[in-house]
Amino acid sequence: MASWLEKMAVCALGAGLLVAPVATATAQSTEYLIGQVRKAAPSCRQHPDYPIQGRVSGNREVDGRSEAISFVGCFPTQAECEAWRVKASSFVTGLIIYNSCGPRK
Repeated sequence: MASWLEKMAVCALGAGLLVAPVATATAQSTEYLIGQVRKAAPSCRQHPDYPIQGRVSGNREVDGRSEAISFVGCFPTQAECEAWRVKASSFVTGLIIYNSCGPRK
């Protein structure tokens, strides 16, 4: 069965419009932004002395489907973790599973 996006692309092509690249560009820009959030999180492996661990995970709607998304980082202070956590959690548009900063385990 054709997805909603495929049906819209067929309708758009029939009308002389181009919808699919817009959706693809949106997905690509979302992936880019998610990559930037991941890069902004200091790696726990590279910073074994950082005492605070941040964790954000849940679901995100991308092109009409739900995808799991997860971020983890270790930070030198609670305040730095909280600032990162607010940014990272903004990418979870569905159910949030983890959204915390606390002592590293």
